[in-house]
Amino acid sequence: MKAGFYQSLFLFVVLASGVTRGTAQSDPVIPKNSALIMSPAKLDFGTQPVGTTSQPKTATLANTGTSTVTIRDVLPSGIDFAQTNTCRGDLAPGANCAIEVRFTPAITGPRFGSVMILDSDRGSPHTLDLSGTGQ
Repeated sequence: MKAGFYQSLFLFVVLASGVTRGTAQSDPVIPKNSALIMSPAKLDFGTQPVGTTSQPKTATLANTGTSTVTIRDVLPSGIDFAQTNTCRGDLAPGANCAIEVRFTPAITGPRFGSVMILDSDRGSPHTLDLSGTGQ
């Protein structure tokens, strides 16, 4: 099959799922009717000397819906980022939890990672993108 077929199939699946995409580079992909909103959607740590740890930066996951959402797991990726969070168990309507991240670059150059939140919300998983530069 041709590549165009797969691109069309992907587009159909994305459109059928009700996913919309913001216009700015840092806008998250937010499924329609998603109750959880990550703010900000990305943490950029700028330049950090290799082997040293940055000051923490925090993102908030807020339940803007009318039903309780169960947070199942918080999964970090990327060897240069460490996270702690208050996102455990049930998140009531109107409640929020915090994800605190620190950046410790292992090598020089651009570094990337993410924190993925697995939950019972329609938009799961929710992702916090991470970036920084080791110097």
